[in-house]
This record gives sequence, structure tokens and C-alpha cells, in this order.
Amino acid sequence: MIRQKFSQVAYIFVFSVFLYSCTKDKIVIVENNCPDEVTYTNQVKQIIDETCAYVGCHDGGGNAPGDFTTYSRMESFLTANLFENRTIDLRNMPPSYATEGPKSLTQEQLDMLICWIGNEYKD
Repeated sequence: MIRQKFSQVAYIFVFSVFLYSCTKDKIVIVENNCPDEVTYTNQVKQIIDETCAYVGCHDGGGNAPGDFTTYSRMESFLTANLFENRTIDLRNMPPSYATEGPKSLTQEQLDMLICWIGNEYKD
């Protein structure tokens, strides 16, 4: 009997804490600092060339899969979300073990790629 009462009180307490914590949630508005229209040609190609499509990597002849030297050659990686997964979600491209080229993206490069993805990978 005491155990059952304790169980009920504990349940009510946990439920009350959970309910109260949800009332304190606030909506945070995230500013979109993207330029009007981010495109591969105008903003992204330079980032790709510097961080992905250099000699020995995604240049069509390197060790990495894919050829990122042109938009059309990298398009299959975009439509399959492979590019977004590796560069934005996992953030393991460019790889930290790269012997050539950069070992990570700058915040500015990352932000621009996020804007490009949000703009549906426009050429």
C-alpha cells in the first residue's frame, strides 16, 4: 500500500516537472545570414576547388571517389545527400588527415555551403 502511494506521488511529481519544463520553452529565431541567392558558380565553386577538388582528392584522378571539378560531375553526390552528409552533418570533409589541401572548412566556408544547400544546390 505504501509502495503504491509512493509510486503515485513519484509519477505525479515527474509528470509535473515535465509539464512545467515545457511551459518555459522559448522559440529562438535564427537569423538567415545568407546572401540573396547562393549559387555554385558565384560563391561555391571556389570553396569546392580549394577544399575538395584539388590534386589527389576529388579531382577525378585522386584517391577520393567522385570528380568535383565541375557542377555536373559532382551532381550525383548532391542529389544523394552525400555531400551534405559528409561536409555539414558529419563535418569530416575535408578530412583532418589530408596530406594536401586544408584539413577543415572555415566557418565562413561552412556557412556559405549551408546557404547553398538551403538554396537547393543552384548552379
